[in-house]
Amino acid sequence: MVFGGATAPVMPPAPLKLVTVRRGDRGEVVKKLQTALGFTGNDVDGDFGINTQIALKAAQFTHGLTTWMFQRPASDKMPSSVRPE
Repeated sequence: MVFGGATAPVMPPAPLKLVTVRRGDRGEVVKKLQTALGFTGNDVDGDFGINTQIALKAAQFTHGLTTWMFQRPASDKMPSSVRPE
């Protein structure tokens, strides 16, 4: 809205909430990941299985990220979300 020639302040976006998901997890967070990875229709099932893991690794490779770079937190411990089994 504009009042007297000034624009209303724009609120900064809310900070992202980081969530770790791993093979075997299920739910809405996994569905969001699957959608971001390009899954459509019935493939967005909310089950972090082998197909989701393969797609995630392919996306990491495509964007020049290693699992280490993508998953490693500042605490120096790599979560098991995509740790090789």
